[in-house]
Amino acid sequence: CCGVNGKTDYTEHGKDASSWCYEYQQGCSTIIINTLKKNLPIIGGSLGAVLFLELFSFIGAIVLAVALKHAPDDTDSSSPRDVIAQVIPGRRRNYYKLS
Repeated sequence: CCGVNGKTDYTEHGKDASSWCYEYQQGCSTIIINTLKKNLPIIGGSLGAVLFLELFSFIGAIVLAVALKHAPDDTDSSSPRDVIAQVIPGRRRNYYKLS
């Protein structure tokens, strides 16, 4: 591409157009806009996926904060054995056999 709007961007300001402008006379703004329009579904899908991930992470952080706020005070100082027994009660016997 050559200039924002084309080769005339150089000549209007008293500059010589580069040799590049003789080969590519279309302005860069037109090329950029056409490229964005052509790739709009990909760009929109990517931004939508990032937005979904951000919202999911934000909701997860809020749920975790509320759970920690209402958690008993002794949970933080529990032994790993007790924490696993609380989280996975059905696996309690297997964990005690390992230790």
